[in-house]
Amino acid sequence: MGYLSAGTTGRPRSGRRVCCRFAPVPVMTAVWLLSEAGQAAAFAGGLTAVLPLGLAFTASGAAYAGWLAYRYAAERRELARRLDAALHHEAGLAERLRCAEEEACRQRGIMEAAAAVEHETGLPNKRLYAVLLQKAWAYGRRNNVPVSLVAVCMDYYPELLETKGSARAAECLHKLARVLGGACRRPMDVCAHLGGPEFALILPDTAADGAAVVVCRMRYELEKAGILNPRSGTGMYVTVSSGTATALPMTEHSSEGLEQEAVARLHAARQLGGNGSVPGLQCPAR
Repeated sequence: MGYLSAGTTGRPRSGRRVCCRFAPVPVMTAVWLLSEAGQAAAFAGGLTAVLPLGLAFTASGAAYAGWLAYRYAAERRELARRLDAALHHEAGLAERLRCAEEEACRQRGIMEAAAAVEHETGLPNKRLYAVLLQKAWAYGRRNNVPVSLVAVCMDYYPELLETKGSARAAECLHKLARVLGGACRRPMDVCAHLGGPEFALILPDTAADGAAVVVCRMRYELEKAGILNPRSGTGMYVTVSSGTATALPMTEHSSEGLEQEAVARLHAARQLGGNGSVPGLQCPAR
C-alpha cells in the first residue's frame, strides 16, 4: 500500500500479524485537521489538499500564526472600543453630575435668598440684616469711609395691635416698610425689618450729616403717605422714633458697638413721647 511504510504488512513466519510501524498518513492528517492548526490551514485556503505533506505542515504554521495575529488585533480593537465607550460614558456621567451640582447650588441660593426676605414686607429679615451690616462694616474698613446705622421703631404699635388686631397692624407695617425702603435711594443703602415694629437702615459710606438727610427724607415720606393709626398718641397717623449712630470702622472695633449705640439712641428718642430722633434733627421745611 502506497501510504504504509515498507515492510509493515504481511504475515510473519510465526503466523502472527505485525502492527504497523507508523500510523497511516490519512489518520494523522484527519487528526491534524481536527486540531486548531488544521482549522487555521483550512481557513488559509486548504493548503493541505494541494501541497505535499511536509510543505502543508510548514504553510499551516504560517497560516496559524497569521490567524492568531488576526484574532489578537481583533481583540485589541474590541477592547479599545469598549474602553473608549467606558471613558465616554464616564465623561457623560461626570458632566451630568457637575450640572446637577450647579443646579442644586442655584436652587439652594434661590431658597436662601427667598428665606432671607420677608414675604409680608419684602425687606431683608434680621438674619440677612446681620450679614449686610457686616459687609457694610467691612466695606468701610477697606475703603476708610464711615458707616451709619439708623434704628427705627413704629410708635404705639402695641396699642394698635391690641385694639385693631393683627391684620390691621400687619397692614400698617407693610405700608411703613414701603416708605422706609423708599428712603434708601442709593444701591448700597439697605432697609431691613428686624421683627415687629422695628426696622433698621444700613447706610455705607455715609457720614452723620448724610444720615440726617436720609432720616429727614424718611419722615417727609411717612408724613406724605398718611398711614392711619387711630391709637397713635401723636395724632391720627403712623409715626416713628429713630436713633442714628455713625462710626469709622477700625480694625480693633466691630459693628456691634455701632448697633448698640443706634439702639440706645432709639430708646432715648422713644422716651421723648414718639415721633422723635436722637441725635436731635431739625429737618428743613420744604
